[in-house]
Amino acid sequence: MGISVDQQVKRILDGVDEFLPTEGDLRARIEAKGTLRVKLGLDPTHTDLTIGHAVVLQKLRDFQDLGHTAVLIIGDFTALVGDPSGRSKTRPQLTEADIAEFAETFADQAGHILDMGKVEIRYNSEWLAKLSMRETIELTQKITVARMLERQDFYTRYKGEIPIYVHEFLYALLQGYDSVAVEADIELGGTEQKFNLLMGRHVMPDYGLEPQMVLTMPLLVGTDGVEKMSKSLGNYIALTETPRDMFGKVMSIPDNIIGNYFQLAVGRTADEVKAMERAMEQGQNPMDFKLDLAEAITARFHSPEIAKAERDNFKAAFSGRDKEAIAEDIHIRIALKGKEHVQVLDLLTAEFEPAGLMFGEGEKAFERSNLLGFKTFNKLVSTRNEARRLISQGAVRLNGKAIRDVNSSVAVREGDLLEVGKKKAYRIVTIAS
Repeated sequence: MGISVDQQVKRILDGVDEFLPTEGDLRARIEAKGTLRVKLGLDPTHTDLTIGHAVVLQKLRDFQDLGHTAVLIIGDFTALVGDPSGRSKTRPQLTEADIAEFAETFADQAGHILDMGKVEIRYNSEWLAKLSMRETIELTQKITVARMLERQDFYTRYKGEIPIYVHEFLYALLQGYDSVAVEADIELGGTEQKFNLLMGRHVMPDYGLEPQMVLTMPLLVGTDGVEKMSKSLGNYIALTETPRDMFGKVMSIPDNIIGNYFQLAVGRTADEVKAMERAMEQGQNPMDFKLDLAEAITARFHSPEIAKAERDNFKAAFSGRDKEAIAEDIHIRIALKGKEHVQVLDLLTAEFEPAGLMFGEGEKAFERSNLLGFKTFNKLVSTRNEARRLISQGAVRLNGKAIRDVNSSVAVREGDLLEVGKKKAYRIVTIAS
């Protein structure tokens, strides 16, 4: 006995941020066609897929499990253009060699979640590289510049007199043409992709096709607790992380995003997450929940046995070793930017831009962190007020010496030991700007 339409619709819409046009349209399309073609595009702008990608990949897997056709598009051509979604400036130009290298392992990484034996994998250079100039001009005639400037990212850049290049306008149209090429019934993406997803819906009727429906998923916050998880920002956890690095990176996230990770990366319900958050508000140690979270995520992408071992290793390290030993495993990179001294409040709250909180061994721990622009993985202390309180209590020490002046600056050198509170110790690795 097959899965009923009601059951399918319920599972499809579970955890979704937005579905367009309506639930009724989804129901009608399933009833009319039976098997839908469900499209997800991924641009190979980096070697790694992340647990942020896993959110939307899991939704594509839901469609697979319901008997629909998953169409995974590797955007080897659109990566040359660069997706402007959520960007405050033009993306750096990638070379074809870069893109080919990045795309090489995408399918294998997606296999952590998808049933790759039932995936239709397409590269959009297959059709986009063949578009003639006439066909490209015809495509650009399907939308106005005014409509493009309705995009929040473009509007902000336009008002701020930040350059917008014509090729960036093309990106959404090319993504829309992907939907034409594969005759998509539904396209998936994160919330920041809504404009691009709607472009497919906009252009498909001009090519004699029924417009696709659009499904957006919530965004997983990056390990910095501020920006969305992004390869270009360096605040991500890759699907290919070693168990140790994966577990450690999850443990490094700020307490205030534990619920976000449980809901999006593990699949806990909103009610379960609210119960956890209430427990933390009532005094339960967030570390207890974070250990559960790190174990669950590591188990998902490795195995329950490996995850349990990493949990035991982590607890042993942080309960039975002194700060000097702990600091061997936790490093923080500091961007000096030519300054000899760092304001201690800036150092603790990451406004001086520490480039990453990493678990691993030596420089190898940093090679996969993609620290362009010195973006942060995490804050040592969540607020400046908390930093002031810790300093006033003598709880911040550099090389064993307490820092007691909240307005002081400190010289930060390679190998320094920074202690924050009773249980946090960091070995500093500096970066000259």
